[in-house]
Amino acid sequence: MGLGKKSQSYALNAIALKELNLQKYEFKSEGLTLDQLYEQDPLNFALYNLWDTVLAYKIDKKAGLIDLYENVIEYK
Repeated sequence: MGLGKKSQSYALNAIALKELNLQKYEFKSEGLTLDQLYEQDPLNFALYNLWDTVLAYKIDKKAGLIDLYENVIEYK
């Protein structure tokens, strides 16, 4: 659709850093996998997932891609 510039990575962390100057919630410094985090530290697991949602929301609010897509669907 040609909606923006190409990026080297479309990982959430890369886009959030580029667009918002924010990073994903870091849990790997604790030496746990995501599965282990879920089992051993449910609160931080929930925070990890919540923060991903916040980043996606903020990126969309800045870029307006969902609104753009909804307008295309309504036009058809």
